[in-house]
Amino acid sequence: GQWRASGSTGTLAVDFDLKTAWDLEGLTPNTFFPIPASVVFATWVGPDPAAKGHPLRGSVEHWLGPAGSAQVTRSLVPITDTSVAGDSPYAGYSRQGATIVPRCLFFVEETESEVTVQAGQTIAVNPRRGGQDKKPWRSLDLAEITGQTIETQHVFDVHLGESLAPYVMLTPLKAALPFKRSDEELPAADGGIGGIDLGGLERRMRARWRTVSGLWERNKSRANKLSLSGRLDYHRELSSQLEWRQDSGNRPLRVAYNQSGAPTAAIVHGDDVLVDYTLYWIACRDDQEARYVQAIINSGTLYELVAGLMPKGQYGARHLQKHLWKLPIPEFDEGNPLHVRISEAGRVAEQGAARRLEQLRQERDRVTVTIARREIRKWLSASEEGRAVEDAVSELLRR
Repeated sequence: GQWRASGSTGTLAVDFDLKTAWDLEGLTPNTFFPIPASVVFATWVGPDPAAKGHPLRGSVEHWLGPAGSAQVTRSLVPITDTSVAGDSPYAGYSRQGATIVPRCLFFVEETESEVTVQAGQTIAVNPRRGGQDKKPWRSLDLAEITGQTIETQHVFDVHLGESLAPYVMLTPLKAALPFKRSDEELPAADGGIGGIDLGGLERRMRARWRTVSGLWERNKSRANKLSLSGRLDYHRELSSQLEWRQDSGNRPLRVAYNQSGAPTAAIVHGDDVLVDYTLYWIACRDDQEARYVQAIINSGTLYELVAGLMPKGQYGARHLQKHLWKLPIPEFDEGNPLHVRISEAGRVAEQGAARRLEQLRQERDRVTVTIARREIRKWLSASEEGRAVEDAVSELLRR
């Protein structure tokens, strides 16, 4: 019931106790405005900075039935408080992946070289166009970076949401990035082209970086003051992965999970593999802990418990990363029999999911992430492996 604008001394305070709010998600048909809707009633408390607003609390009136009909029923349901602090220690280990955007300037697809003899340790690439590209990038002329040859040490495997399925990673994409596999950090330079010290790049990648930086500067929005490297390393989300790669401490293995939709997780294999911002990652101590974490995230039990905390859009629950660790998920303890049981169930489920994925690849010409997620979840729900995970995770989270 109380808000203050950033940099302002003024406060907006309102009283939500005026009347019980309406939850209209259960009205049908829900086609005109196909995302959950509600109505709240409030009284403005006043401009006095000392005025105290009253938050929305208690219960809401849940409407159910055909819109505009006398058959609509109304019942009081308690409000779910989503503002509670996270209870899981994994909240402190979770990091978002790197903002490798605009994707068409970074992601590449290997192509045949037009030269008779290609230089060693290089790869011929075209920019990769994606269905999620936004204006102006989706229609931008990329002839300048088409058919280029660049050094392979600048090309990295990258996992996105479109390469993640329960317990398994699909084929990663490839991105040409302004640092080498041997680099411990991004060669940033305030006065450099696109914020990068070109002396730290190989010759072909140096030329490519000049080109993509120019494309960025000419086509980014006027309000955007970031250099291309500033966009790439926004909030140091790329640097954090490079630092982990150079010194993972006692957490050498990563689990990646999605930020929206049904919770999905898998172990990321390979220190040089990067994670895109559409995924979050957690560094784990060993295989046991990684399989414990992925088993919990992939479980239907967790989805059932976290769904009530997540906001809903037209395509279902969103912002998993903001609410996942509000559940009381304890850090893995190898001395706890239940934790070990969950980890072992996750290991067996991982093996079964990998077999199911291989079957799908033999049965179909192309296995998209949508197909992989659907079929693996279907297998999990009907298999002994899946039931073992659900039983163990339910015992952990429902007690």
